[in-house]
Amino acid sequence: MSKYTVKVEQDPDTGDLILPVPDELLAEMGWDLGDELVWEDTLMCEDHGEYPGYTLSKNITMSEYYPDNWVVLKIKEGKYDRGFYKVLAGWSGGYLHSDRWRMNSGITRVVEENKSWEFYGSSGSCYVCRKGAYRLTMANAGVYNQLKENEAFEGQITLMPEDTNWMEIEWYGSSQ
Repeated sequence: MSKYTVKVEQDPDTGDLILPVPDELLAEMGWDLGDELVWEDTLMCEDHGEYPGYTLSKNITMSEYYPDNWVVLKIKEGKYDRGFYKVLAGWSGGYLHSDRWRMNSGITRVVEENKSWEFYGSSGSCYVCRKGAYRLTMANAGVYNQLKENEAFEGQITLMPEDTNWMEIEWYGSSQ
């Protein structure tokens, strides 16, 4: 991947800040003029250490999920001693369909609504999780237990308590 250095410009009419993106980078990333891009704070992890950085990505239409039950797992991975968090969601299939589960890409931010929590993932998805539905059920408990029993994850997976204040957590890749 190529590296580019550009200077932020200011629109003289509106005062908006503009980041000129070189044509070569547009082509390399598959971006087009008029695409909406997202600028996000992130933690850069390289062999020589961790440092704050930024990512620029194309804003894609996000997927929303509405699980019947959900939990948040803290996962501590690799040589970098910083944990990250994932929503483990479950849907009850009922009589005609089987139960199913899904895990998000890693929580980057959360929004509290009146009756739910919105957990946004690094892929752009949003899990709208009802308050009062925080629990393991058959739909997601098996996955959680398999992760806990997997030797590669030994001691790395923590089920966050239901009364966790989600607004106080520093989410991976967030600027909160």
